[in-house]
Amino acid sequence: MLEVLSFLAALRDVHPDMARWGLHGGCFRVYLLLKQTFPMAEAWYDSNHVITKIGDAFYDIRGEVQPESEVGARYLPMDPLVFNRAYSWEGMPHAFACPQGFVMIHQDLLADLMDQEPLNADQQERLQKCLQEVAHG
Repeated sequence: MLEVLSFLAALRDVHPDMARWGLHGGCFRVYLLLKQTFPMAEAWYDSNHVITKIGDAFYDIRGEVQPESEVGARYLPMDPLVFNRAYSWEGMPHAFACPQGFVMIHQDLLADLMDQEPLNADQQERLQKCLQEVAHG
């Protein structure tokens, strides 16, 4: 899905450490960003890394990936009960939660994402709404 790949490329471009962060402690937060923009996104977990399923494809900060675990485990849909623990995984210094419970990156970085194509109007509106809710407490 070109929109997902464009979103991830924009996310990688907003900070030089974004790709490293997305693979080392921030993978769940990458899922949350994708879920905010693509509501059909599902978290899949192998006990070491979270990837995101959208449609028939899987993604992480690198782009489209195969659901092949680097630790020899099988990727399975992530149990929502694990989400609470995942919120405490290492994150970016500028990460914060927006009121809906989704983790978003610093407002300036997210604002840069809003300008990337080809996010459609609905996706941009959802991102803008979260930004406004964060800005107003």
